[in-house]
Amino acid sequence: PAHPQFKWAFQLGEQYRKFGIDVTVDSNEMASTINSKGDFDVSTAWPMFANGGDPDLYSVTQTYHSKYQVPIGEVMAGGRESRFSDPDLDAIIEEMEFVASTDPKIRDLGIEAMKILVREQPGVSLGSYVSALGWDEHYWTNYPGGDNPYTQPHYHWPNFKFMLPRLQPTGKK
Repeated sequence: PAHPQFKWAFQLGEQYRKFGIDVTVDSNEMASTINSKGDFDVSTAWPMFANGGDPDLYSVTQTYHSKYQVPIGEVMAGGRESRFSDPDLDAIIEEMEFVASTDPKIRDLGIEAMKILVREQPGVSLGSYVSALGWDEHYWTNYPGGDNPYTQPHYHWPNFKFMLPRLQPTGKK
């Protein structure tokens, strides 16, 4: 498997062993099922989905709300495996739900949510994964990139909806 979570598993396994913890790394095609049911001791699945560079973190934090909690062995909703919840985080998420993504308050609420997630460590992001993206500016311009970083450039992610309205037709046929 080429996904970074599988590579991270072997690297983390090596670090655990160096620390004196005997581990077995199991990287297989059933990872999604194992993770979604909580059938693991440590998982290298992503702790949360990327938000595409938008200051509105509701979409990536709302899956931590306690209303989504299920017992280990049942499939966890939202693609989040940690089964972490916190009443203070619940309150922030509930407030975020009704704040417009253009309201400056959404950024402050997101920061408060991240403080809880960093303090409690339900998951640790190991790093970004490298992905190659290409685009052809013959028909469309204004793609996000290093010189124009208005959103993540991943057109295969949900944040494509934030990129699409900003693309500009060239008028070429």
